[in-house]
Amino acid sequence: MAAHRVEPIAGAPFTAQFTETSNFTDRQGAQQQRTSTVYRDSQGRVREEITLPPPPPRAPSPNSTGAAPEAPSAPRGPRTMITILDPVANTVTHLNVDRQTAFVQTLPPDFFTRLQQRESRKESGQPSQAARNNVTTTTLGSKVVAGVSATGTQSTITFPARDNGTAHTMTRQTWFSPDLKLDVGSSESGERGTRSETLTSVNRAEPNPSLFQVPAGYTVVNAPEHPFGGGHRGGPGGFRGNGQDAPPPPPPPAM
Repeated sequence: MAAHRVEPIAGAPFTAQFTETSNFTDRQGAQQQRTSTVYRDSQGRVREEITLPPPPPRAPSPNSTGAAPEAPSAPRGPRTMITILDPVANTVTHLNVDRQTAFVQTLPPDFFTRLQQRESRKESGQPSQAARNNVTTTTLGSKVVAGVSATGTQSTITFPARDNGTAHTMTRQTWFSPDLKLDVGSSESGERGTRSETLTSVNRAEPNPSLFQVPAGYTVVNAPEHPFGGGHRGGPGGFRGNGQDAPPPPPPPAM
């Protein structure tokens, strides 16, 4: 989700709401939209809630016996994914609201240090460690997004041809707020389709501390530290990075 990037930075609390719209030719259905709410408290703890739209109804399954097909399943409602990134406890927690469970994973000791190093490079304008010759970057100046001043960057990425195909490009724009230390808008366009996400509102008050804790009554599943490595680009429910410099919080298991 993926667009805005949320760093666990202390002393910069907020509650922010985003809207994302996507339209990809290789996915079923037409344009899709989802919303998300992100909280960060003064300790740097981050909570992200992503609300996914209801999935399309399932078609009745065919019946090989000749009997009437089964009735279509009841429509399903929206689904919410919640992730809590806690630099104080050095954990990432995934909440399953429907099943009232919490999967808690211990992070590597240097996880948050690496995130802070990446943030420092971004603010200083240093290029990413993984800058490649097939990426062209230009600055877009500044604009105001939902009352927040942001600076823009546009990157054009050229992907080489594969399997006797043709090369193609993707254009990505990112609008970063130095004040919030947060991406407040982003967009991508390429041969597969388009995606955009933008900040719609922000409140600089301190969020309720209970948002960063496992709710009472949830079953907690603890997991040991996971020695994952490499870069990441967050998807739905993840804390998005630039795909270069930091390891990802692990996904929850099926519960």
